[in-house]
Amino acid sequence: MSMKYVSLFVVLVIVTSIIPVHAVQLNAGIAKNSEKFIPTFQFVRIIKIQYDENSKLAELIGDVQHKITFDINSENAATLVNLINSELQKKSFVKVTDINGEYTVVIRPQKDSVTLEYNMILRPTMQNHFIGNSATLDSQWRGFKILKEIPVETESGIYDINSPKSAFAVRLQIH
Repeated sequence: MSMKYVSLFVVLVIVTSIIPVHAVQLNAGIAKNSEKFIPTFQFVRIIKIQYDENSKLAELIGDVQHKITFDINSENAATLVNLINSELQKKSFVKVTDINGEYTVVIRPQKDSVTLEYNMILRPTMQNHFIGNSATLDSQWRGFKILKEIPVETESGIYDINSPKSAFAVRLQIH
């Protein structure tokens, strides 16, 4: 078999072995003439990674479920606030001035796969949501996408909330 086909096979195996699912829910109540408001964004992400049950990865992951959880706030996630503001300024007048929330990932090993179930709730304090002195609401803040690393300081060290690598790193420290 030529190297070209081996490379293609490896890429296909890697691509088909990771199955991501994403969802976002937004809840917000904005009082007329308010100076700031605090919406709630709930992000859910599920990743399933399949592997051979006798592989080194299966051995490293083990067979015990593990839960990682920590709080998010402006002190440990200043980069997150900056990244959200950077995305928002491309399309909106709204600015995040503070943030809090919770992050949880559950690592569920199975015989030949592992599932990572993420749940992140963010409650950013936002301002400048009315355009000028009018009652016209700037609604462009409702969605943003950050594909970069998002480091948060935790008890386990710097944790990238945008990548499964951090969950595995914490899991392997404990294992």
